[in-house]
Amino acid sequence: MKKTFLEPNELQKTRAFSPAVITEGGRIVWLAGQVAMADANGKDIRGDFEAQTRRVFEMLGETMKRAGGSLADLVTM
Repeated sequence: MKKTFLEPNELQKTRAFSPAVITEGGRIVWLAGQVAMADANGKDIRGDFEAQTRRVFEMLGETMKRAGGSLADLVTM
């Protein structure tokens, strides 16, 4: 089975994981966990669950776009 690992960003490199793995033989994108301590502008959102949730979904959407998909393509979470 062919596997492609998306290049991690700087934070992900410190945690030693790829944000997504794409397998072929059928195409499946396996997303890794995401956490958000800052919004897209760098503002601290620790302690703001709603803002963290929004940011995590933004990050998942960005990762899915890099992999050729979108949040609409998620099957289960």
